[in-house]
Amino acid sequence: MLLPQARTYIVHYVIESIIEHGDKLTVKKCEDLAEQITSLFPTECRDTYFSQTNKKLAPKGKLWDRYQGRKRYVAKLNQNSKRLKLHNRNPDHTSNMMTTTGNEEYDQICADLKHIRDWDTVLTKWKQTISYRKNRLFNLDLTLHQILDEWPLYKYSKAPELVDIDYNDSFPGNGLNFSNWNHLCAIASDLFEQRIKDPQTKQLRSRVFGKKDVLNIDNFNIYIMMLLHAVLLPTAKNLHGRHKMPSQSQ
Repeated sequence: MLLPQARTYIVHYVIESIIEHGDKLTVKKCEDLAEQITSLFPTECRDTYFSQTNKKLAPKGKLWDRYQGRKRYVAKLNQNSKRLKLHNRNPDHTSNMMTTTGNEEYDQICADLKHIRDWDTVLTKWKQTISYRKNRLFNLDLTLHQILDEWPLYKYSKAPELVDIDYNDSFPGNGLNFSNWNHLCAIASDLFEQRIKDPQTKQLRSRVFGKKDVLNIDNFNIYIMMLLHAVLLPTAKNLHGRHKMPSQSQ
């Protein structure tokens, strides 16, 4: 039986290939793809990838769900394209890289970034597209999963270098500083106990500090970073021209 990560990779590869070629995924085609996958991997269950027991109800399965999710994502990008172009005409939000060449060039650069393996080239193109990427994030209401889909380099082991580039562009001369991190970890238990109000996050805090002695330093630091989201005031999101303040749990 395949691991969950392998199933996800197969589904993503199949659906991205369909979208890149401009094809449409019909129910019949989805059934055929599910059959092909299970013929290649006999231990797999066909219904995992596609099932439709009632013709009056929407199909289910990883293939169909991924395709529908990608369709919604593309539709959202198209809906926001006009607003993005208007925003790019504002000189307050453009830089030396957003000049007269238009967005098509930067669309292509960002698409290329998904396939480039030479890290020096990645860093060069990443710097070239700073303003373009910022504008997209500013104008499009993307979830974290959609951001990682659009810029999968954030998943790489060297991704901190990319974060540093973006951070230094926004805050020149003020590099990321973790000199007070050890002090924060030392006072974290009392700080979180006083500040955390969300019930689910309270439970996470209790579990983390209840087994602090058995956690390695990397895992403990990750949990501290997760818990910080419950004590830092969230920023409002610009959603279709309106500011919306997310809840702590969101």
